[in-house]
Amino acid sequence: MSLKVGSRLRTPTSTAEVIVVKAAATDGELQCAGGAMTTEDVTVEDQGGSGSPILLGKRYTDTDSGLELLATKPGAGPLVFDGRELGIKSAATLPASD
Repeated sequence: MSLKVGSRLRTPTSTAEVIVVKAAATDGELQCAGGAMTTEDVTVEDQGGSGSPILLGKRYTDTDSGLELLATKPGAGPLVFDGRELGIKSAATLPASD
């Protein structure tokens, strides 16, 4: 599936919802809690996944593809793109002011 900037994605296996901030350089499948993510409205059947939960307001990235997502709703995780688990993006360090 081609992920476009601004797409709101959800899955029937988690209450988590994400928005694409930066598109991936390559096409691939994005999964959350073991279920494929889609732009369609879905009903959460059960909270799958036993990995790390998706945290509200955090950015998740895949360094290999450049994909960056923003979590707009929390839920079961993990987020996986092409078999690689996405990590939480760390905050940028600011220069010290003297």
